[in-house]
Amino acid sequence: MFAPQDKFITDYWILKEGAEYHLFHLQAPRALVDPDKRHANHSIGHAVSQDLKNWTPLPDALRPDRSLPHESISLATGSVIKHGATYFMLYVGCCGEQGHSICLATSQDLIKWHKYPGNPVLDKDPRYYDVKGCWADPFIVKNPDGEGFYIFFKAHASSQPKGYRGAIGAAFSKDFIKWDVLPPVFSPGLLLEPEVPAVYHLDGKYYLIMMTIPPVVTDLYAQKIYPATPQWGDIYVVSDNLLGPYGPAEGIQLTKTKDEMMMVRLIKNPEGGLSALSWWQGYEYYWKDWIKEHEMKSPACILNDPRSVRLEFSAKLGFNKIVIQ
Repeated sequence: MFAPQDKFITDYWILKEGAEYHLFHLQAPRALVDPDKRHANHSIGHAVSQDLKNWTPLPDALRPDRSLPHESISLATGSVIKHGATYFMLYVGCCGEQGHSICLATSQDLIKWHKYPGNPVLDKDPRYYDVKGCWADPFIVKNPDGEGFYIFFKAHASSQPKGYRGAIGAAFSKDFIKWDVLPPVFSPGLLLEPEVPAVYHLDGKYYLIMMTIPPVVTDLYAQKIYPATPQWGDIYVVSDNLLGPYGPAEGIQLTKTKDEMMMVRLIKNPEGGLSALSWWQGYEYYWKDWIKEHEMKSPACILNDPRSVRLEFSAKLGFNKIVIQ
């Protein structure tokens, strides 16, 4: 798999173009030593593969321009899609005062990217969201009913009490520049900050996947899944409609601590099947201070599942795949 020796690699997004898979990912120099410093030093790297196993690094896609107020600190997680002859990438700009904002870059060849001069294209909307809360991790989905695109992102819902506002927000656009912000599609009051959402349409259902880690769940979530301890991994919720409602409120466990998979993304593999990819660099390293104060139990809780999902290891492909039954 892809593991540069000189970089921390974390959140990522993939576009399949012809026979090639283009991997875009957050990266920071390992020379920083402390991985917690990566957030202020992220750029967006790029690699390509034809089999999802062997990757060739390409020139970096985007680097922060610290002269711009909306990305004066760093860049963060994005998503990419092709529309017509143009590739559109939404990414997050990080700054000190406003926190995060969603920005746009375009390309004609996936190699040279041009930031939209009017960035950011999507700021926090106080009608539905806490303007002091998170606003990041956009995931693009083509409108299944016509033109335009939806994005889903992590946010804080203003309708929930403080400390329980973690939500997945949504917005719609026809041109990636003008956005209509929509109410949250998932706001159960159980999560402080559901990470890196992704939405997939499978077998007539919409699946919203998000990552959880112990520091970003509430006391109510811990009660819901008792006697298990909240842990690293991904949960998913299901809906008949793209914009929800999604349930169950506490999510269904997709990956667990022992799976060593974080931020699951689904992609059609070269054989035509569905594969799950994730990143991992050792949760015990990233959250070493948190672990000292909390007891971790494994295996983690697997909640009641109306449509069971399992991870299978494919010896031929060399990675896990998701099978929905």
